[in-house]
Amino acid sequence: MLLPVLKKELKYYAASPLVYAAGAMFLGLAGYFFYTNLIMLLLLQGSEIDVNLWEFTISDIRFLVMLLIPVFSMRMLSEEKRLGTIELLCTAPLNEWDIVLGKYFAGMCIISMLVCTTFLFPFLFSIFYPLDHGQLYGAYLGLMLMCCALMAAGIFWSSVTESQIVAAVATLGFTFLFWFMDQYDGLDRVSGQLSLALLSLQKHFYDFNRGVVTLRDTVYFAGFTILFIVLAVESLKQRNYDTRGFRLPFWGRINVRGISFALHAAVYTLCFLLCVVLPGIPNKRFDLTAGKQHSLSVFTSQALSRLDDTLTLSIGCERLQKYQFEDFMEQLSQLSPYFMYRMITIDRNPVAADQMEITQGGSAVAEYRGRKKKIGKMNEEAFVAALQELMQQDQKRVRIFESVPPAGAKASRLFVKADKMLIDEGFFLETFPPGATDAAASGAALLIVRDIHGDVPTGTLEKIRLFFEQGGNVLMMLNGSASPNIAGFLKKYNIDLGSDLIIDREHVGAGLGELTPLIFFNKEHPAAARCEAPAVFNRARSVQVGINFQPGCKTTIICSSGRATWAETDIAAASNGTATFVSGIDTYGPVAVGVSIEKSDNRKGVSAGRMIVLGSDSFMTDDYIDLLGNGGFAKNMICWLTDQGQTQTAVTKPPSSALPPIRMTDFQGRIFFWSAVVVVPMLFMLTGMAVVVFRRLRH
Repeated sequence: MLLPVLKKELKYYAASPLVYAAGAMFLGLAGYFFYTNLIMLLLLQGSEIDVNLWEFTISDIRFLVMLLIPVFSMRMLSEEKRLGTIELLCTAPLNEWDIVLGKYFAGMCIISMLVCTTFLFPFLFSIFYPLDHGQLYGAYLGLMLMCCALMAAGIFWSSVTESQIVAAVATLGFTFLFWFMDQYDGLDRVSGQLSLALLSLQKHFYDFNRGVVTLRDTVYFAGFTILFIVLAVESLKQRNYDTRGFRLPFWGRINVRGISFALHAAVYTLCFLLCVVLPGIPNKRFDLTAGKQHSLSVFTSQALSRLDDTLTLSIGCERLQKYQFEDFMEQLSQLSPYFMYRMITIDRNPVAADQMEITQGGSAVAEYRGRKKKIGKMNEEAFVAALQELMQQDQKRVRIFESVPPAGAKASRLFVKADKMLIDEGFFLETFPPGATDAAASGAALLIVRDIHGDVPTGTLEKIRLFFEQGGNVLMMLNGSASPNIAGFLKKYNIDLGSDLIIDREHVGAGLGELTPLIFFNKEHPAAARCEAPAVFNRARSVQVGINFQPGCKTTIICSSGRATWAETDIAAASNGTATFVSGIDTYGPVAVGVSIEKSDNRKGVSAGRMIVLGSDSFMTDDYIDLLGNGGFAKNMICWLTDQGQTQTAVTKPPSSALPPIRMTDFQGRIFFWSAVVVVPMLFMLTGMAVVVFRRLRH
């Protein structure tokens, strides 16, 4: 039954000169702001100042909306009360919801029409220049949600007074009070701390304006709208209550109408606050910008997943920087429980900024295990670089398990060149015997098992398993010696370690025998993607993927022998050169000799641990590491296991306003100016004048 009220209000707006005058002024100012912002973009593009045309323009339109809505909402119910026509509405077959919603939707129709008219600006821009549509979708969605919220506040204030001026001033003051609500917050903002900023219109609109839609911001605007529509209905209902009240001792007369409204308002407001403030509500986030400019990369997630102690980030901010950085900090906080942040408002808390040696907005200090790292200009790339440097002591430690030669004896195989390669990459090497269980504790970047004569004790393997399950990285290079403990350990991860040797008679040459097969790589695996030449593995054994799939583990073959090879189970025959392929016992090639295991963390959606198992360790010895692709494969494999050399390049993103440089000719400038600033407002005004004149002539 709200349609009669809606039609009546729309007829009023259609015949009101005030609507057309205010609308023309709104469109004229919006077009002027768009044109001046475009000129500013032309002047500042290529400089260090990041100018986003649509953030500035939508923000200006938002300011005009905040001024315009009180003009449209002030008369909705206050005029009905002043003229006494509210009783006619209430005695008609309408309830309070019909009246309030009918007037509310009528006002929203007018505001929506004006806001949608500003779509002309991006349309004109897209004719000549590229446009990020995703950001505009998010910005206009946020603008419409804000219009809904402010119109609801306007109709509420119109319902509590008979004066249109009082209603307009109250709506305007209330709007700006909630817009700058976060200005009354504390000096600093700390992670996990409740603050008045949660009620700020400005805070919740900021992400929308950047093209980021979040569930929490949407719930805020929806809850704000529903709250004040309900309060307007309750305010209208109070006309039926007894106004005489009753008298209490030492208090005086109590108005029943006021008590009822206050109780209802308190309950509804409490429900709204709980929806906005409760931390348990999930905050689903949708980055609509091209290239997801305001979202973290998976490499940042992987870097944070390695934290095992508290990392505190103190960052200085100025003005609207706090919203940008807070969004960044909240994303980081969701990735690791060890991440904490503190945002210091420089102009309000200069003492704390001086103590942290923060001199300008955007600079920060990261602290981890007693070490500090200054960040000149905060962004994702700079943060990951600082995190890597702070964790370098742990990230650069490599623990090696290998058999120790007897006293006075020389090692049968040397890994001098491989160790030098690791040292050149900045790693710190620590060597332990296979039975050193304490050496498998967490804190190292990588555990390497190599040159094992015999087997590894079950106690050490259990420590390695815990290290891997907790996010550690393991490289196991196994020779042909019997190792039932290792085989049982790998079986748990669906890997079958063969008791065999790979025979390759097709590629015998250059001094390499049939027990030194040519190994080819799976280029789709990142550990081998950049390996151009095949490798040679001396006395390699098979490492096959089993048939018992393990939940949470991703198993991938990295490298295999050639097609004309086979895995010979008769070790004696393979060693003396008399091996022959026996169907049903031996495995015909290609035979997998290298497998990777990635342990996923379902809670974080990132890799929680990586392991590579190779059926040979001789390819990294001094005799073989310089042959063909052995050295390159060894380096790429280590880089993938430890993430070295990947994060820095992967997190680099262009600035949020990244567009090709634009050039505006005089003709284009005249089109922008006359269309946005003159023609559209003038047409709106002329349309209004024609409608008003027509209605007067008709009557």
